[in-house]
Amino acid sequence: MQQQNPASDNLERRPSLWKWTQSARMQVVSCFVSAVVAGSLLGTGWRSEQMGWLGVLGISFFLLGQTRLTRLTWSLCNAFVTGFMAFAIACPWLPATARYLAEVGTATSLGLAVVYFAFQSLGLVIFALFWRAVRRAEQPAWVLVPVIWVGVEQIIPTLFPWPPAALLTADLAMIQIAEFGGVHLASMLVLSIATYFAWTVNELLRLLSGRKFRPQTFGLSLALLLVLLGIRWAGSARIEQIDAFAALSEGEPLRVGLVQADTGFTDSNQRMIESTRAMQGLIDLAVWPESSLGDYCRELQDFNDPERVARLSVGEDTQFVPFPAPHCPLLAGADRWDDDQADGDPDRHFVSALLIDQRECLVGSREKVRLMPYGEYFPGEFLLPLLRTWFGNERVITPGDSALPIGPVAGFRLGVLLCCEDMHSDLVREVVGNGVDCLITLGNGMAFDSEIALRQHFRIAQLRSIEHRLSFLRCTSSGVSGLIAPSGRVCHELPAMQDAAAVIPISKRPSSIGPTLFSRYGSLLPLVIGVLSLFFWVGSYWRAGGVDARGITR
Repeated sequence: MQQQNPASDNLERRPSLWKWTQSARMQVVSCFVSAVVAGSLLGTGWRSEQMGWLGVLGISFFLLGQTRLTRLTWSLCNAFVTGFMAFAIACPWLPATARYLAEVGTATSLGLAVVYFAFQSLGLVIFALFWRAVRRAEQPAWVLVPVIWVGVEQIIPTLFPWPPAALLTADLAMIQIAEFGGVHLASMLVLSIATYFAWTVNELLRLLSGRKFRPQTFGLSLALLLVLLGIRWAGSARIEQIDAFAALSEGEPLRVGLVQADTGFTDSNQRMIESTRAMQGLIDLAVWPESSLGDYCRELQDFNDPERVARLSVGEDTQFVPFPAPHCPLLAGADRWDDDQADGDPDRHFVSALLIDQRECLVGSREKVRLMPYGEYFPGEFLLPLLRTWFGNERVITPGDSALPIGPVAGFRLGVLLCCEDMHSDLVREVVGNGVDCLITLGNGMAFDSEIALRQHFRIAQLRSIEHRLSFLRCTSSGVSGLIAPSGRVCHELPAMQDAAAVIPISKRPSSIGPTLFSRYGSLLPLVIGVLSLFFWVGSYWRAGGVDARGITR
């Protein structure tokens, strides 16, 4: 019997082992290098409006990296690092905001920010899992990228919802399709552009590696490029058309006195009153930010009796009358409460918007429906009530249950939103569905010490204008305040992080525009596109003849 030589056996196995080591090493390097590059580009696009296209390029780089990685572990690591880098670069304001909202120290706020970045990265990890499951049929699987990405975004809860469509607010022509299917359709278009770039580069790499040239691939790439250019051209034409229609609006515009003031100072009320009185005779409505008024019982229906106001108020401003002898109606944010137990103590607290007329009577109100995590509620607080005590906030905010408009004021029905509510397209659609002539957000930006966060929020609001073709006024304590036209174009903007005021006219939506498809049917069109993409992929997969033992399409 011939005995094997161990040394000889090691020599025979060395080349293959060396080759595997080199391959693994290259995969690890590719995993982390592509993640750092993709995350940096994506975060930069989210951070700055002018750099939005870099964010699209970052998504392309991420998709290309996912395609080149052969192991599931590396794919998931690549997705996690990409997401963590992107959110850390895009949201440098988060530690300070966590410190303000949760009332914790610097170390704890940094820890909360890290946990948030890691949690947000799970969206990319889940996307990587789904896409890896369908990309065995390599060519047709690209069709599912926008569907999977946008779908995953809907199942991951988030503190700051950031749709891919917001990357291109500096290039409004590309996201005008939001009026047909909302932000989800616009995000699918942005993902389609990123996928097109990644797929084209992947095909070039296949060609350079010695694969056979496929003329149909070149033809398909050219056709897709022409489609994208056509969408951009149509979007530019639509902007001009909407702006022209808006200029021909019927009736007199609503003249709004927009007042931006930091409500955290003791003299903020007096400063807002002075700014409003300076516009007397020029405005039909004064608008102040969220939390600019006092904390009142919901029984209070007017401010004519100082003693009654004091009795139905709590806190330091027990005798606070918002706007004595007003010369026009006032729309402003306030805190309100109910005394259900009739014991003199507030039982339920609400974040509210109040409309007060020239007689100082409350003629309209609305409670905030979507609360801000950590600032107004703590995730999991109903399972573990001690969370509020740990973070030093024992007051429970109750969400409202109505999305009805406020008004009318000078013939305008006002769709009023509070704080982060304009980030939620489904809620805004519900408000618009109740019949409004314009949208107004009352916000409080005191939790943000960075203009980056304020502008990111403003960019998301631009999508709401396009979705419903309505003028959108934002009034916040520190910015960004201003008016967004139905085309998504910014008409007026006040400087951020300082007190400012302006007279801004708002026109009704012309009858020639009418309700958009999104206003009527919501996200039906993106759903149809998703289903059709899935059927296309399944058909292409089976036409390809299945997969061989290595998992490669024949």
